[in-house]
Amino acid sequence: MIDGSAYLPVRFLTEAVGGDIRWEAATHTVRLDTAHVSMKLTIGEKTAVVNGKEQRLLGAPYISNGRTMLPFRFLGEALGFDVSWDAATREIGLTLESQSHK
Repeated sequence: MIDGSAYLPVRFLTEAVGGDIRWEAATHTVRLDTAHVSMKLTIGEKTAVVNGKEQRLLGAPYISNGRTMLPFRFLGEALGFDVSWDAATREIGLTLESQSHK
């Protein structure tokens, strides 16, 4: 958790939906592609390009232990998951139902 936002590695959800990830070291940029989403993110920047449109992030991507970390809700929703938060148990829920509607 950083500033009230949960983060997770980009690779975790991207690969869960069969997506591909590419790291561009020269520009510190991550590109990911799934059947429904094309996304470009730059480390330290609070703007992402999702399917050709700029979107503002609540927190900037960062690298931890060699993994690119992104705000959980942004990544989950961009990849078509329905994301929920249970404050009482501090648990994040994911369902992939919305992926079938795209």
